[in-house]
Amino acid sequence: MLQKLETYGKLADAKVDFVEGHYAALSLVDSNGRSRFIRLDFRYYPREVIAAIQEGDTLTVIYIDAIISEGENAVLAEYYDEIKATPAIPADAWWILGISWLVIAIQPQFVFLGMVKFDLIMTTQSIFQPKGA
Repeated sequence: MLQKLETYGKLADAKVDFVEGHYAALSLVDSNGRSRFIRLDFRYYPREVIAAIQEGDTLTVIYIDAIISEGENAVLAEYYDEIKATPAIPADAWWILGISWLVIAIQPQFVFLGMVKFDLIMTTQSIFQPKGA
């Protein structure tokens, strides 16, 4: 989404139509004069910013001004530079990746789980040799 915002991003004032759990629905008039409905995802913003957003507020956003995938998304203009600096992989996903890599480093045969019988993986016998060899 950030790459598309850099390429097709336009600045506009948007009205908050409603606030849902993890996002806000906004309406604005795009650069062609058409009314559009866009989504403001809250995962990028501090809690105090999210709490301050109320129905009926007018926010300055950067939206994707093109008919492409993710074209209905927008970001708050004042936080755009901070959002560009966020890592591609969220911090809460790193521990899952780390555990997965650790398991593969310690027991690499788990990579083949689902391809061969589980009892064969857990034995010291090679999974690539027939049982009699």
